[in-house]
Amino acid sequence: MRDALGGLFNITLLFTFLFLITGFVLFGINYYKAFSVKNKIITTIEQYEGNMSNPKLKEKIEPYIRRLNYNARISNNMVNNLKSGNDLEWDCNTFNDLGFCFAKDTSSSNTCLSTFLVKTFVNTDVPVFNSIFSSSSLFSVSGETKVIRSREDSCR
Repeated sequence: MRDALGGLFNITLLFTFLFLITGFVLFGINYYKAFSVKNKIITTIEQYEGNMSNPKLKEKIEPYIRRLNYNARISNNMVNNLKSGNDLEWDCNTFNDLGFCFAKDTSSSNTCLSTFLVKTFVNTDVPVFNSIFSSSSLFSVSGETKVIRSREDSCR
């Protein structure tokens, strides 16, 4: 009887360890996806000089996101946390819920120069994990573009 309980304890310990290691690896993969998508978005915004209404910008970003299988969902709670943190106007809906938000930072004294802030989110769609951490804004990746000069006539 003692050997059976010892074996049960060892198997339970083994499965717990495997569960933790697997969760850590999956989180790492999802973090890598969010980081890669953020870098692609920043590079594309810099290529199109901050023209976020250009349809070709979306045509470059969307296939990359689909190919990488990045599928983070942005909840209203996350958007409210972004908007309450600072004075920037975060836009999460322009690109049909692709899992990222961006904001144009024009806080410099020169209105012709601006940077774009980009935030992607790590997909933590695990039921037990979601009950412990209700806000996934904890796990986000953010970055900003280089300074972009506006192409408006008043800036030339």
